[in-house]
Amino acid sequence: MPTLVLLNGPRAGHRFPILGERFSLGRLAGCDVVIDDTIHGPRTRGAAPVSRQHALITAVGADWFIEDGDGNGRKSRNGTNLNGRKLPFPGRHPLADRDQIWVCDLRFEFRIDPDSSLNIEAAVSMADSAQSKTVLPADRLRAILDFGAGLHGVLDPDALLARFLDHLFVLFPRAERGFVVLRDGPAGAPAVRAMRTAPGAPHEPAFSTTVIRKCLAAGEALLGSDLVGEFPESGSIGALGVRSLVCAPLWDPGGDPVGVVQLDSRAAPGRFTADDLHLLLGVAGQVSVGLSNCRLHRDLLMAQRRARDLDVARDVQRALLPRALPVVPGYEFYAHYEPAQQVGGDYYDFIPLPGGRLAVLLGDVSGKGVSAALVMAKFGVEARVCLETAPDLAAAVTRLNALMTRAAVADKFVTLVVLVVDPATGAVVVANAGHPSPLIRRQPAGAIEDAVSEDVAGMPVGFDEGHVYGSGEFRLEPGDAVFLFSDGVTDAADPSDNLFGADGVRAVLAAAAGGAAAVGATLVAAVRNHAADADQRDDIALVAIGRLP
Repeated sequence: MPTLVLLNGPRAGHRFPILGERFSLGRLAGCDVVIDDTIHGPRTRGAAPVSRQHALITAVGADWFIEDGDGNGRKSRNGTNLNGRKLPFPGRHPLADRDQIWVCDLRFEFRIDPDSSLNIEAAVSMADSAQSKTVLPADRLRAILDFGAGLHGVLDPDALLARFLDHLFVLFPRAERGFVVLRDGPAGAPAVRAMRTAPGAPHEPAFSTTVIRKCLAAGEALLGSDLVGEFPESGSIGALGVRSLVCAPLWDPGGDPVGVVQLDSRAAPGRFTADDLHLLLGVAGQVSVGLSNCRLHRDLLMAQRRARDLDVARDVQRALLPRALPVVPGYEFYAHYEPAQQVGGDYYDFIPLPGGRLAVLLGDVSGKGVSAALVMAKFGVEARVCLETAPDLAAAVTRLNALMTRAAVADKFVTLVVLVVDPATGAVVVANAGHPSPLIRRQPAGAIEDAVSEDVAGMPVGFDEGHVYGSGEFRLEPGDAVFLFSDGVTDAADPSDNLFGADGVRAVLAAAAGGAAAVGATLVAAVRNHAADADQRDDIALVAIGRLP
């Protein structure tokens, strides 16, 4: 692998192996080379400071490049020099062997991995190995059988790889060092996940990026020998004195290489053979299956954990919704709630207020699932407090909006409609925060009216802390009913993607027979009939209040 050698400062001569395809230098603790007092020594007055993310070295194929800054458009404060010339920003610049890099007053030398001197004697695919006529000695056959049995039932990937390497050292007694390199995703940088060494062998997690990339790219097992390194004492594989190595790819269930297992040796008499190559490829296939089983087990555990979390969230949400409809002489009520997922973000409530009044709320939290339900839970608590303590409905919604905006829940807002009903007179005060207007069904003619005019409706709760809401009024006469619903009703789509729409709601309300509860149930049935077998896109909530004739 390439290496950076520090040429000055208290740690002059220290070598930094470049592991992976992105290698950063800077003051930030997450950088690959953290430039602190242990590297540059105490700062003198007037010395140029090193930036948090000062420079970035990247690999593109077999080529290496350096750029000033963090690689995401932010340059360093004092620039980066390459061979005495300040690097233009932005831009990547090629790196060659023995190039010198200045980071303020620190000087590094870039040294190329001497892997080009590695002689790849053989490359074998899984298909080639299957056709091999290799005959294994009895002791190796027994070791392979023990190997397969030893992996059975191991579902922790770290334990699996550790056991895998233990068995490899039985199958390959000439190996001095063995490790497994895995990459995180198709474009992820390879990293050592497990390692084992023979007594007396160097326990260095260094590997040849050239060999690993070749093995991953070609999907072939490789046999190599005679690595002649130009860089003694470096952290690279050449400096470890490796004379022979054998490596094989590890596969995912789709047949894509996800990692490499490598064995190597410094001893000239300990060279690996073509038989070793075929054997390693075969056992690598077994551990690939084992790793796939580990991933499936992990995914299953995560799915079970998510299911338990959803069950808990669903129970919490059900506990927050009204357990029963209000009982108010001279009125009837209807409520229906149907989340699109196990847990939804729609909300409704009935809150008794002083003077015998009743607040009826219906809200819709942006998004769906657990996050929306958690916001809904907080919203319900705050709404109750605001309605019980504010002097009027407009002040209550204004205060509720300020509280929810200060909570600063990212990407979450709530559309809301609130009615405050005086049962004695039928007078209703209404406030709307970006929600579909409730519809009033008048009797005896069955005319349909909007309960809220556009000049009264405000923006959704949670957008603007200083927004001031207004309110409107209407009266429910005997036989009238008002219907509150979420956009899951109007946005219900049939298999051809035609929406039920506001016109569909109006048509059902105008034609349905009966009181508020009967008409509400008819509307729910009409929405379901319209959607047929199409997936439910959004939560559906409906509340109806009717004044009896």
